[in-house]
Amino acid sequence: MAEKILQIRFQHFEAVNELSIEDSKLIKEAFDACLSAYAPYSAFPVGAAIILEDDSIITGTNQENASYPCGICAERTALYTYSALRKTSRIMSMAVCCSRLYPNEWPASPCGLCRQVITEFEQNNSGPIRILLGHPQGQIITFDSASTLLPFGFSSKDLSR
Repeated sequence: MAEKILQIRFQHFEAVNELSIEDSKLIKEAFDACLSAYAPYSAFPVGAAIILEDDSIITGTNQENASYPCGICAERTALYTYSALRKTSRIMSMAVCCSRLYPNEWPASPCGLCRQVITEFEQNNSGPIRILLGHPQGQIITFDSASTLLPFGFSSKDLSR
């Protein structure tokens, strides 16, 4: 047996003003998207914003349903909208924000299902998708690649015969 170690590299910012102008704008877009989230059951509005290589931005929000499994997360809403619009410009970054701000706590991060979907979009993206998690009045953490969030993700290669 051989024991292996996996390390994760990310950046931590105490406040949004430490970010680049572009990243600050993307965090704000994701936060603003929270306002149109439909989260009457969890009271946990989430917004996501993706910026494309052509500088266009697509947002998404979580949409809940009384039959809980029928809901969808903000991250998948944004990515599936990108796909439905048949965008060809590469995804550069995705920001995810929850409208709640918990003092001295890390930002909320994507669920496992969203991590899997983001990772597959990254595999088809011709380059990494940067991930920004945070709140305009709180801490921000960034990852250079979605694969950092799901290091042993399932992919089409696993389906090969």
